Amino acid sequence: MYGKHLKELREAKKLSQDQVAKELNVSRQAISKWENDKTFPDIDNLIRLSRLYGVTLDELVGVEREKEETAEKKTEKEKTGCSNQSILGWVMIAVAVCSCWISPVGIVASLIILYKSREINSKKWRWLVRAVALTTMAVSIHGSYIILTAMYWEGQGSVEYLG
Repeated sequence: MYGKHLKELREAKKLSQDQVAKELNVSRQAISKWENDKTFPDIDNLIRLSRLYGVTLDELVGVEREKEETAEKKTEKEKTGCSNQSILGWVMIAVAVCSCWISPVGIVASLIILYKSREINSKKWRWLVRAVALTTMAVSIHGSYIILTAMYWEGQGSVEYLG
């Protein structure tokens, strides 16, 4: 991780491992181990490397890069306006609403969505998804009742004239 960054800095200055080793008064193998993440330079060599490469210690060990990557992720989230959690929530809501068109599917889908909603970290999204899933389940149960009533119990309570 840090080794790759050390190598990039060395190559940016167009220096060989031998040249850096001579400058720091260490072996070329030591430079190779640093760049392959097998060992890490001590603080004295870190200071010398930062001066040689013309960067701060923070930049040398990647602190600035990590801050920039974190800022880029935040910016990306701000651009899209939604996180993975909200996308998951919207998908679950869409599945729940669409599944209530076929009543038996709606019942099963609602149960699955209720179970999977545990994976949503945001309390707001978790409760919204659960509310929609429960509503969908109620609509699906009602739809199933209407279908079953029409299929099996229609006309059983009526009076027939035989004569």
